[in-house]
Amino acid sequence: MAYRYKDNSEYFNLSTLESYIEFIAGFIRLLRLDIIIERFISESPKDLQLAPQWNGLKNFEVVAKIDRKFIELKIWQGQFYEKKAIAIL
Repeated sequence: MAYRYKDNSEYFNLSTLESYIEFIAGFIRLLRLDIIIERFISESPKDLQLAPQWNGLKNFEVVAKIDRKFIELKIWQGQFYEKKAIAIL
C-alpha cells in the first residue's frame, strides 16, 4: 500500500487532525465506561511515516487537543452508551 500511496496519493482519503478528533469525540460517547482506551495515536519514525503528517505533532499534543475538544463539547466516555439486553440462545 505504501507504494500505491507514493505513486497515487490522490486516491487515498486521509483524515485531517480535526476530522480524527471529531471521530474520536463521537466514538467515545458510545463506548462503555468499563472499557479502557490505551492509545489514541501512535508515533512513527519520520523516515518511515508516509501519512498523515499532522504538522509533526507529538502523541501528547494530539491527546491534549482531544482533551480540549472533550471539555469544549462537554463530552465524556459512555455519554450515549445504552445497555441493551443480550439474549443467550
